[in-house]
Amino acid sequence: MRPCTSPSARAAAKSGWSTDPSRDAGGEPRAETADPALYPAELTAVAAATRRALAAAAERCGSALLMMVVLPADWELRHGVREPATDRLLTAVQGDGLDILDLRTPVQPDRVLRLPNDNHYNPAAADWAAAQIAARLREMR
Repeated sequence: MRPCTSPSARAAAKSGWSTDPSRDAGGEPRAETADPALYPAELTAVAAATRRALAAAAERCGSALLMMVVLPADWELRHGVREPATDRLLTAVQGDGLDILDLRTPVQPDRVLRLPNDNHYNPAAADWAAAQIAARLREMR
C-alpha cells in the first residue's frame, strides 16, 4: 500500500480509518467505508431537498425520465460494505415517489469493477451500469 499523502488520507489514518476502504485500521473488514462524522445528517437533508427540487424542475419542464441512480463503489459490491450517508439519503427520499435505481447489488468477490490504481469503473463495469440505466429508461417510457 502506498503511504498516505493527501490531507484526507492522513486524517483518516490518524482517526483510525484505514486507507483501504474495505478494512479498518487493524486490517479487519468493516461494514461501512466512510467516517460517519464526515457525512452528518444535515448534509442528507440538503441532498434530499436538492433531489426533490430537481424532480420538481423536471416535472415543470415536462420531463418524465428523471431518476436517481446509486452507483456503488467497487468495494461496496465486492465486500458488501455500505455507505451510511447513501442509506440515509435513500431513506429520506423513499416516500417521495421518486424513481431510484439502486445498483448496489453484491457481485462475485473476485470480479473487480474498477480501473487499476483508480476507483473509477473499468470499461466492463461502465457497460454494466449503462445497460442497467438504459433498461430502466426503457421501462419508464
